[in-house]
Amino acid sequence: MAYNRYRSVASGFSTDMNPKQPAYTVIGLPPTRAIRVIWALEEIGLDYKIEPARPHSDPITSVNPSGKVPALRVEETDGKTFEIIDSVAIL
Repeated sequence: MAYNRYRSVASGFSTDMNPKQPAYTVIGLPPTRAIRVIWALEEIGLDYKIEPARPHSDPITSVNPSGKVPALRVEETDGKTFEIIDSVAIL
């Protein structure tokens, strides 16, 4: 499980009210604009994984033909997967 600093139940509030949540994967590297998406996911308190990919590398061009990072892969609880390929659209 990815790190999530909002998992504390010390205040009596838990973010695990719905244990079945989509899985999020950020495709990109933190020194790029992927940091925007990582920052937003941290602020919201969602778990995520990072798939390291440099701009125009094979992992990102398989998702975004223009080769731009970041991309966000969302795996729904029903098994459906989709990608959002623009940092502004992701936010």
